Amino acid sequence: MDNELIAEIENFIKSDNSDDISEFKKKLKKLVTSKKEVLSPNKKASKLKNSLSEYNREVEFSEGDLITWKEGLKNKRFPKLGEPAIVVEVLDEPIINEEENPSTPYFREVLDIKIGVLEDEGNNLLIIHSDHRRYEHY
Repeated sequence: MDNELIAEIENFIKSDNSDDISEFKKKLKKLVTSKKEVLSPNKKASKLKNSLSEYNREVEFSEGDLITWKEGLKNKRFPKLGEPAIVVEVLDEPIINEEENPSTPYFREVLDIKIGVLEDEGNNLLIIHSDHRRYEHY
């Protein structure tokens, strides 16, 4: 999130006198959505090419390595964008996600590393399976 948007959100919070939290959430969501950049088809094409290049860029990991998402390849809730995760295990045999719906991004996803992340409060370690091609060294 850019500093300008953060400042606008702070001003919005200070100026909003709504007692209804659901109404406040709607207004805040509208503000954030209005600030999102809409990519032109040419920018989308360029972003697609860059994302594929990043996805195919090979990076080797070992247990204990700190990693983070490669640009444009985050597809899970954790780790948060820009935050580190730790490689718990590099699997010898990848697990293929058996998601039944082929229209989800997880259908037949190759899960070849186990990573540790801290949940939102930062107190508990979660271990999740993921695709190493989506990460780079932190």
